[in-house]
Amino acid sequence: MRQTSKTYSKQNSQERKVFRGGDKKVMKKSLSLIVAAAMTLTSASAVFADNAPALDTQGKFDALKAAGIFNGFPDGSAGLEKEMTRAEFAKVLTLVAGLTPDATAAKYSDVAANHWAAGYIGAASKAGLLNGLGDGKFGPSGKVTIEQIAKVADLFAKAPIDENATVAGAVSAWAKAYVAAAIKAGFIAESSNYKANAVRGQLVEVAYQLANPAPATLEATAKVAGAKKIEVKLNQKVDTSKVTFEVKNAAGTVVNIAKTTFADDKATATLEFAANLLAGDYTVAVKGGSNAASAKVTAEAEKISKIEFLSSTAAPARTGAATDNQIITSSVKISNQYGEDVTATKAGSLTLTSSKGAASLATTGVLTIDNTTAAVNFAKDEKVAVSAIDTASNTFASAVLTVGDKAQVSDISIDKLVNTADSTKVLDAASTPGQFVLELTAKDQYGNTITGAANAANVTSDVIVTVSRTDVANVGAITWNPTLDGGKYTIALAGPLTAGTSKVTVISKTTGKLASFDVVVKETGKVDALTVSAPAVAVAGEAFDIPFTAVDQFGNAITSASTLNNSVYSVSLGSLSLDKTSPATIAASGIKFVQDYVKNTATLHVNALAKGTYVFTAVTGTNKVVQQTITVTDAKTPVVISATKDFTSTLAKTAGTTFTNANVVVNDQYGREITDLAWAGAVPAVGEYKIDVAVSGTATTYNAATGAISAAAKGSDAYTVTLQQYKTVSGVNKWVNVDGTSLAFTVSVVEKADIASYELADIATLKNNGTGSYLQDVTVNGVLASGTKVVLPTTGYYEVTASDTTKLDLATAGKVGATFAAGDFTDHAASANVIVTVDGANGPVVLTKVVKASDLPSVATTFSVINVDATMTLESANVISATAVKASNLATLSTAVIKAVDQYGVEITADTYTTFRTNFADNDSSTTVTAGDTFNVTAVSGANTITFKVIVK
Repeated sequence: MRQTSKTYSKQNSQERKVFRGGDKKVMKKSLSLIVAAAMTLTSASAVFADNAPALDTQGKFDALKAAGIFNGFPDGSAGLEKEMTRAEFAKVLTLVAGLTPDATAAKYSDVAANHWAAGYIGAASKAGLLNGLGDGKFGPSGKVTIEQIAKVADLFAKAPIDENATVAGAVSAWAKAYVAAAIKAGFIAESSNYKANAVRGQLVEVAYQLANPAPATLEATAKVAGAKKIEVKLNQKVDTSKVTFEVKNAAGTVVNIAKTTFADDKATATLEFAANLLAGDYTVAVKGGSNAASAKVTAEAEKISKIEFLSSTAAPARTGAATDNQIITSSVKISNQYGEDVTATKAGSLTLTSSKGAASLATTGVLTIDNTTAAVNFAKDEKVAVSAIDTASNTFASAVLTVGDKAQVSDISIDKLVNTADSTKVLDAASTPGQFVLELTAKDQYGNTITGAANAANVTSDVIVTVSRTDVANVGAITWNPTLDGGKYTIALAGPLTAGTSKVTVISKTTGKLASFDVVVKETGKVDALTVSAPAVAVAGEAFDIPFTAVDQFGNAITSASTLNNSVYSVSLGSLSLDKTSPATIAASGIKFVQDYVKNTATLHVNALAKGTYVFTAVTGTNKVVQQTITVTDAKTPVVISATKDFTSTLAKTAGTTFTNANVVVNDQYGREITDLAWAGAVPAVGEYKIDVAVSGTATTYNAATGAISAAAKGSDAYTVTLQQYKTVSGVNKWVNVDGTSLAFTVSVVEKADIASYELADIATLKNNGTGSYLQDVTVNGVLASGTKVVLPTTGYYEVTASDTTKLDLATAGKVGATFAAGDFTDHAASANVIVTVDGANGPVVLTKVVKASDLPSVATTFSVINVDATMTLESANVISATAVKASNLATLSTAVIKAVDQYGVEITADTYTTFRTNFADNDSSTTVTAGDTFNVTAVSGANTITFKVIVK
């Protein structure tokens, strides 16, 4: 996001001090002049208000021309595609910066005092915006390159420059960082050649942006743009990779966003939700980058606002049955208040009546009037009145339909080619042809869209399909696919496939109208360049990935494991060779390209190797040999206890706690925490571990068998914990210290007099008559003057009572429950006090905590997604990868990965909320998901929802 504003003095404090390339000499003395130039930006800026409407390049030229910054050509054109000279560039920079022309400063041998641009060249040079070419020359008729414009724009706007930035495309070494910054700031577009001469249109874009810099404060407005959409408009371009949005309802609950789409202007974003927005107020927070903003919006419940009869003619059925003339069809469209087509979801909401027969509306929008009950035919040209009303919105429509001829395909189009198995894969000679289908739209002579499996034979009969190159790609029959884009007629490709182009044409026999589609079969990509590097660490006995990049013969990156396994001729690593079986599996000791469906890439995976130095060798599909030395280091072994965890080391006298192997952090020689260390049980086995605790002092006692620590007397004891391993030494099994693993820490015991105060922890709202998990802890701690918490004895040190024992239940030690009577609640809320009396050093210390209770039933108010195991893995926030078996069963998946917590802070079961799936990729259904597919799952409990993405692996 460009960090510029009209407060130039603020930008100056962040001024960059380093410049690149051959411009150093001039730029050293020009920084203050650039600042001064920017500060004088007045006349041009006055033309461009912050709230000016978005303009195209021509519109920006017109505004700059009106400000006297640009001139048009004699024929009235802007000449946006014409190249610009350095003299013209100097004029634009001078005027945008508001500089005073100064011909005396144009001290160049090739710029005469009476040169039309001498004043502009002098001013721009004096300000350091431009410099000469050397040898005292300026080159006024020379051309300006894109990278030169980028640098000047960056310096003018004080755009941050990253010295290490990279740019794809031809660029001079000195200009690389400037070009990267200019692209990021939106001054220039990405290009394949930044050394090329710039055209006037590019300078217009830069000049307009410099004259009208982005406001310093990010502001946002929002409006409801659809039943499931909110459109957010920002007052400046943003870095779309860094900006995120959060939407909350009036209750403050986060409403999960299913998809965010930025417009090309990088200032408008559409937020899409998995379910319709409920009526109410919402707050949209814009986060990320260096600015933040928020906007409020009010949504109303979705309603039908328009019902349209799309044709005035109804066609008799065409099934070949005797009752065909007793059934007529036409088309209806239903729209909501946002103009969205909601026929599929609202068809059942309409009440339909017809002057003859019974009217019904399918979710596809097909209106059917059926008179088979009366067994009376519809006559040609007969008038049939039909009406539709939605009583909820009081929306009404009616039409008089004329019975016409039976429907025939009058118009047909080929909409697109889709891969029904994986939409990310392109069609090449190695593709499975049947996975690719052409989508068709067929309309009858009355403009009605023909749909349904029952009409597939009619569409086939009415249409001629031709293929120009059956040797490249052939096609099958026309079929109806009810799950593809809401229902589509399709033609599947047929093999064999070869590289080339085959034109598929469909022709209406009735009207002769035709549509064609070029099916382009690409040559099969194969690995040409394989670049391999050694992993940061490869540990003996552990799986590891070898970093690599692969590019095919066309220069495209290859991220498909299947393609890599099939187009790399050979791979060897020591005794291992490439496993070319199913990419989803790998031998216990093997090397293979494995698909990472979460990151949508492939990894080169090695399951295990012994310690040693190996040479990785591969032969690419174009017979290039690649080699890399890989060193596999020692197997992991515990080398140090680095810390304690979940352990409070300060106790009051007579208090107790425990210290076991669960309270230590063990690291291996690579600094990694070992979480799978083989801890010994009651009967140790050779190779297992335990901790040995040595205590120096008399303040505490330690029970090695149980790990219990008892506070005996005031003081501090030095504890040393050492890792031990059960080994066979000289034929005898015994515990041996692991050298260097010891960790020292202190356990302190304090007297009552040392405790400065006591605290009673907050108690969450209680569920009335709740048991088990609905009982809340009563936690009492001592606090030293330093703020250190002290573990207190559980008996004899303090007493817990209640202000009313009929309302609070203290029967369970250390717990409190609510037992209020029904009449105690007002607006479902009641309260009483928990009272703790501590036997302090100077007398009783009374702690009181107000405890609130509610008689409302448990409902899910907070959702989160959790990690389960290797079959259902939390990859990132609200993203789960799951095997096809788990992903295909919504109940199993939801129950396992969704953690629902009610208003009392207690985890509850899936029975209290509803789940559903949306956004199936590649038109799959819940039972046909395969590896690589994605979809969303939404859980709903009242106004509370969560949506998470599922990636099938």
